[in-house]
Amino acid sequence: MDEWIRLFGGLVDFASVYWLQKCIRTMACGMVLLPVILLVRQFNRGRNPHVNYYSTLLLLPMVFMGMNKLYFLTDCVYITFYINKYVSPIHGKVYFGIVFLLLGRFVVKELRLKRSVNRLPLLGADRTWDRAIHTVTDGNRRGLARWYLSRVRVYETQEEISPYSGGIVHPFVVIPCRLKEEWAEEQLYTVFCHELIHIRAGHILWMRLFDLLCIYWWINPLVYLCRRMLREDMELVCDGTCIHEFGICRTQYGGLLLHMIELLQGVRREGTLSFFRQNDFRELKGRILCLERTCTRKRFRHSRRLVSLLFGAGLLLGCGIIMATSYPRYTRMKEIALYTEDLRLLAYDSSELREAVRVVDGKLKIDEGKFREVLAEQQVEDAYVYVAFDTIMKVPGSGGCGNVGMVSTGDVSDIFYLNSYTLENRVLEFILKCL
Repeated sequence: MDEWIRLFGGLVDFASVYWLQKCIRTMACGMVLLPVILLVRQFNRGRNPHVNYYSTLLLLPMVFMGMNKLYFLTDCVYITFYINKYVSPIHGKVYFGIVFLLLGRFVVKELRLKRSVNRLPLLGADRTWDRAIHTVTDGNRRGLARWYLSRVRVYETQEEISPYSGGIVHPFVVIPCRLKEEWAEEQLYTVFCHELIHIRAGHILWMRLFDLLCIYWWINPLVYLCRRMLREDMELVCDGTCIHEFGICRTQYGGLLLHMIELLQGVRREGTLSFFRQNDFRELKGRILCLERTCTRKRFRHSRRLVSLLFGAGLLLGCGIIMATSYPRYTRMKEIALYTEDLRLLAYDSSELREAVRVVDGKLKIDEGKFREVLAEQQVEDAYVYVAFDTIMKVPGSGGCGNVGMVSTGDVSDIFYLNSYTLENRVLEFILKCL
């Protein structure tokens, strides 16, 4: 039992250091990209909300930069050196302890939201809702968007809160009963269109992914700023789509926002997007100012499709480049090392050692004559020497396991493999490959 506790402790130490080093490398890439995103937003201020929205989402692929070869080449190797030098197991345990606490909190909130929504009464057949679906899907009765939006459940609540939407596999919209009872059909239709645009555009999925990014990079305050900006961009996208694509009057839309503030409270629930957020008057002012932007329906649609296509192409290209320039999940090293009985290194993948020892199907094949020349050159007098091979490398400087052959110097055919058949080594190797 003590041996397994020691083994588990060593694995946790290695994993915490390796994961934290990887996390810091991804965070550094995000910090390099962030000024570019802010510059794009500054240049595009008040113009096309889709540009701001998609540019912020480009932070997400940065989480895959942890094993990129860039950090082990040229001047970037100094960054890796300092990361490896100052990161210790206690740092990793504290950092990821907080990550798991935040993740647990996130999951609990999601479950509570799901449970509370499922308790609400469903909205019955409603002509306004059907009309909104028909508008948002552009009249397409057979497409994927129509099928997905037809699965959206609409719930009614007695709370005087802003309408909000959520759910990915089981999308939903929650509206207050007061809205349905007191508002005109056109006002309710506008609200339905706004929430359906969130669901159709996948805003809830992207927001969830960004929430997970905030948990992973919790120590970086700028990622929370990006999440706030992303939420604002999503609302601006929906506002612009309602006005420019669906022909809703901008004056009535602005009045709707102001009237909702008078009647209802905002919503800040995990995993949802609400029509407006509580006391966020700065965001409200920005939304109303953006309503002044004039654009034809054709031009707005063309701009939206062009930006989304460019984002999709850029995302695929970026992910492809990241994959092509990153180390694989693990690499089985071909280098061979020779050690004495007291584990003093004699030779590491020298040409002489390579000629004397080969690895075939996980076993050592030794040329006796050349192997004895290597032993004579190193003046080895021990009864046994150790040959280490098949080591697993995650990235340069991180790895382990592999196999060790204990070779008799008197009879080189007498080889005892120390690690390959032990359960301990197999468990360690499996976990190391999956880290």
